[in-house]
Formats: sequence, C-alpha cells, structure tokens
Amino acid sequence: IRTITARIERIRELILEFHEDMDTPLGPFSPPDLSGYATIEQSAAVVREWLEIPQGRFDFSQWKKKVESKGVFVFMTSRYTDWSHVDREMLRGMAIYHPVLPIIVINDSDYAKAQIFTLIHELGHLLKKETAINDWSSDAQQEKWCDQLAGNVLLPGEWFKSMATGI
Repeated sequence: IRTITARIERIRELILEFHEDMDTPLGPFSPPDLSGYATIEQSAAVVREWLEIPQGRFDFSQWKKKVESKGVFVFMTSRYTDWSHVDREMLRGMAIYHPVLPIIVINDSDYAKAQIFTLIHELGHLLKKETAINDWSSDAQQEKWCDQLAGNVLLPGEWFKSMATGI
C-alpha cells in the first residue's frame, strides 16, 4: 500500500505541474461544511446537492465524474501494470487529503456496486479533511460515520420509504 500511495502521489504531482505549465492551476478543494448539521441524513442531503445528484440510479462512472468535477483525483488501481493484484479485502479504497486535488483510490477488482459505496465512503473522509489509509490509523467512529454518509447519499431514507411503499 505504501508503494501504491507513493506512486499515486507522484502522479498527482505531475497533474499539478501540468496544470501550472498550462497556466490553468487547479483551485482548492471546496467541499461543503457539514459541521453544522445535526443528522447524517442532513449531511447526506447537502452532499447530494453539492454533487448535483438527482433522484435515480447512477452507475460508477457517473458517480466518479461527479466526484472528479469537485476537484478530486479518483485513481483506479488496475489501470497500471502490476497493480491489479491488490486484494480487495486488503484495500477497497483510501483517501488522501490535500487542500488542492485530494485523492481517492478505488480498487477496481472489487465488485462494481461496492466501488460506488467505497467512492462515497472515501469522499466522506475528504469532506472531513482527513486521510484514511487501510489499517494505518483506524478510527471506528470515523469509519462508521463515512459508512452512514455513503449509505444515505446513495439511498436517502425518503427514497427508500417511497420505493418500499410504492408512493
């Protein structure tokens, strides 16, 4: 994981250098401030609004584009030689916070629907301006919060209720 992280950081640096060379520097990552919201459901609604997510189904590529449009570098592990061997149980995803061009790494050998959940879970870490790399500094409360945020962003309770009741 350390090797992958170092390589991804180098790719990020190249992206930033490219934008500087082209006189199109990237702006700061500007997520919504979720600290003032009392419930995870409220925070998830703010995130959906920030990502401009309408009601309905999205596939992974659509979610990825929405997250990337907010200035996040989303990196898929098997896009580069020798990285597809990463075990999905060892690494489903990770978030590396930077004020400009933060990184989300997704293990694309994982199940397709799990990748969407992982993407939003890792976005949760970035929204809190934190780096989260598997087992390096596991905080159960933060992981639970990110899980709950992802679940509520992907399937808000009111949508679930309306689907269950047919309304």
